Amino acid sequence: MGRETFGRRVRQLREDLGWTQSELRDEVKRKAGVTMGASYLSQLERAKEGGKLPSLEIARGLAIALGCSLDYLALLSDSPSLTDQDIGNSFLSEEAETVAAVTDSLSPSGRHMIYQVARIQADVEREGIAARMEEFKALLNMVESLAGPEVRRRIEAEVRRAGTSSVRRPDLLGKATQLH
Repeated sequence: MGRETFGRRVRQLREDLGWTQSELRDEVKRKAGVTMGASYLSQLERAKEGGKLPSLEIARGLAIALGCSLDYLALLSDSPSLTDQDIGNSFLSEEAETVAAVTDSLSPSGRHMIYQVARIQADVEREGIAARMEEFKALLNMVESLAGPEVRRRIEAEVRRAGTSSVRRPDLLGKATQLH
């Protein structure tokens, strides 16, 4: 049969669970919010040593769906069992769980938009407001066009609240309305 590969381990765990490839793809989508094409899993499972490797997002989704550690799939461990450390690392804050649940309910374009807003907010916190204000304003406009003015107001209120939590951090809402 040859040496073990990421794909062979995925196939073995999938078969142990009695799932088809389609059922595994559905579980990955349901549990991790990650979508794979119809032939992707087949290609991954058949890949030879040094062949196809998934992105980290897909690898994580497969580990979650299969109930094993990512280390096991990546051939870094001989045991598929999750350790206490693996389980502890899988918990997110209540806020992150809520954001993930809301994001999972959106269309692909909506998920991308949320990703862009989060990325810009992280950049603003790291780099300061001036570097990202135009892009942030454009995304707020996109949020309003896709989700309505109420969602935009909620985001603006959250940004305003976050902006007042630090004396050094500028008020993003004030800057956004000045640019309007």
